[in-house]
Amino acid sequence: MPAVTFQETDAEILLKIRTEAAKQINIRLNRTVKPITLLVKSELERAISEQPEYRSVIGGILRHEFGIPDGISRLSEIVDIWVNGVTVVVKNNGALATPMMTIEIRAVEDSYSDVLSSAASSFTTPENNFVLEWLSWLLIEGSNPAIIADYHVSSGKGRAGPLIMRRGGQWGVPSIFQGDKNDNFVTRAIQQIEPVLETSIVTIIQKAFNV
Repeated sequence: MPAVTFQETDAEILLKIRTEAAKQINIRLNRTVKPITLLVKSELERAISEQPEYRSVIGGILRHEFGIPDGISRLSEIVDIWVNGVTVVVKNNGALATPMMTIEIRAVEDSYSDVLSSAASSFTTPENNFVLEWLSWLLIEGSNPAIIADYHVSSGKGRAGPLIMRRGGQWGVPSIFQGDKNDNFVTRAIQQIEPVLETSIVTIIQKAFNV
């Protein structure tokens, strides 16, 4: 049998093998982006809709105190902004790197400017054109005991239930719903889904690599 002569050095052959391996890994990783994105969107929407603040704005004490009759449509718009803003980037760091891959998931802007700039985030009262920045109150200003000065909530026929604002005193978000920039109903929703996402993403990656 004639001898086989390679025209390439060992280093060149190894480089080609690594390049082809990296190409195949990237192809498989790219296949995970869509299912991971759909997973994050679904879990995020579910978790937010299960938060007490969400439910209260729709049909609880926050609906009455905020005086927002169309809370469900406003919340739906806000959640859509967050869900549609989900992006997933999967990076191959190389076979010898630790970790071999990095998954970056982005959903909610730290400043909340994506949702606070939406018309759904505030409500203008028809009686006196007072702007109720209800979403900012929940996400950022919840701990302020005097969000609305010189007014308090009292029983009466309001826009969205049996409560009305009357002069005197002050008003703030009820303590059980108070939130700030780093601890509010959306940050808590994200924290709650992290274990589910971790387990499910591992499964998606294993499936992509036939593990």
